[in-house]
Amino acid sequence: MQLVYKGSVNRWECDENDHMNVRFYSRKLAEALYAAVSGLGLAKMLTFEEVIQRLSSQHIKYLREARVADPLEGYSGVIANNSVMTEIRNSSTGEVLCTALNKLIDVDLTIDLALPEHAAPRGLRDPELRFAGISMAEAKEIGFRSIGRGVIHQDECMSNGYLQIHNYMGRFSDSMPNLWGVLYPEATTETEGGAVLEYRMDYTRPLKAGDCYELVSGFREAGSKTIRFAHLLFDVNSQQCCVSSESIGVRMDLVERKAKTISTSMKANLEKMLIHPRSS
Repeated sequence: MQLVYKGSVNRWECDENDHMNVRFYSRKLAEALYAAVSGLGLAKMLTFEEVIQRLSSQHIKYLREARVADPLEGYSGVIANNSVMTEIRNSSTGEVLCTALNKLIDVDLTIDLALPEHAAPRGLRDPELRFAGISMAEAKEIGFRSIGRGVIHQDECMSNGYLQIHNYMGRFSDSMPNLWGVLYPEATTETEGGAVLEYRMDYTRPLKAGDCYELVSGFREAGSKTIRFAHLLFDVNSQQCCVSSESIGVRMDLVERKAKTISTSMKANLEKMLIHPRSS
């Protein structure tokens, strides 16, 4: 794999869990992706914005925390299915913190890397997202909840007016306390918060400055420690889905810095709220 990024974790990139927020992983991964494409010689034909617009899906895994002032490095390689793998490491310890499988369209890439086991999908292995393609009305009818609404601002967008890729993740992150709060009245406290282990994002239509959006989400599965979520991000005016997503999350003990077990009563309550597709 090639070194394509070097940086560090700023305090303002960290959230209420005292670690780097997912939107800034996405920002650094996007920089690494473009640097990787540039190294392949495609940057002579494609701008940063054009590369990001060719990003059709991402599978992101968060393996370890990145804390304030941690030094970071990004690496990349081309894997199968016209995808570029990027990963962020702690450059002091060499530990992999985060990986991303970035599938691009309308580019021709030559494979130079076998997919490492640590980057392979774990909890989100389905080739297709189960709820992709349904309308907002249908989503709400089967149990999706509205957890985020707002307007895309100009300063969140690239020079072509489309929302920067890390700000999609930012909208998801900002909205998740509204979903966690359904289960836990205080979604984040001094000793407990919500954290994500894995994300699958499929991009179907870009949002641009001035667009109104609504994010609807629901609970898909419950394990002993993990919860599987489904998310759909819509353009309110057109009613078109812009991003279909699933994620794996946990409740995190902020003192011990580890995932908490879901109580029997909480799991029983959660299972009553699981979303299911309509029978055909």
